[in-house]
Amino acid sequence: WEEYIFVNSAYSEVFGRSLATLREEPSDFLEGVHPADRDDVLDAMARLSDGAEVDIEYRVDKSSDYERWVWVHGVPIRDDDGEVYRVAGFVREITDRHERQLELLHQRNLVQNVPVGVFRVSIADGQRFEQVNPALVSMLDADDPADLLGRDVTTFYHDADLGTDIADRLGRDGVATFEARFETLADNVFWGRVTAIRQTDDSGRQIADGVI
Repeated sequence: WEEYIFVNSAYSEVFGRSLATLREEPSDFLEGVHPADRDDVLDAMARLSDGAEVDIEYRVDKSSDYERWVWVHGVPIRDDDGEVYRVAGFVREITDRHERQLELLHQRNLVQNVPVGVFRVSIADGQRFEQVNPALVSMLDADDPADLLGRDVTTFYHDADLGTDIADRLGRDGVATFEARFETLADNVFWGRVTAIRQTDDSGRQIADGVI
């Protein structure tokens, strides 16, 4: 790229590079991009120059050890003959989003690997499994999570009346801790200690998350 027509002052803060240096040397912004991401950025720039819109996420700002993430959307601008003669784009910092994604990934990995059964059930329409971890699949003698998803958790209780009592406690207190006998899909019976907490998901539905 030969010249920047316009770059706002936020560039220096986000990329950790001098705006004056960028104007003198347009390729200087690459010095603010994580070395492992530079090839992807150059590829995106080439596609943009060839006329394609691009969206790309990458790490920036050497002064922060490249811990900042940005999302860039680029658009080619064509002349009357349809040739690309400029490109335009904007940059949005998404560091917080990436940190949340990493935290969610950590939590998901933790749930998948803990040696206790972890579940989510809907409680607005019965108490049906919506999420289960591998430990719970094994505990209930299922072959696959699909064998449990959609099933009413109360059908695994040896005491048929327990489900109503638990629903009442969740509705009243928001939490229920109890011990119960469970009957598995293979007709085995075991005692388990359960803690379930009533919550509201992003769509406003009432759910319960818990462990066995």
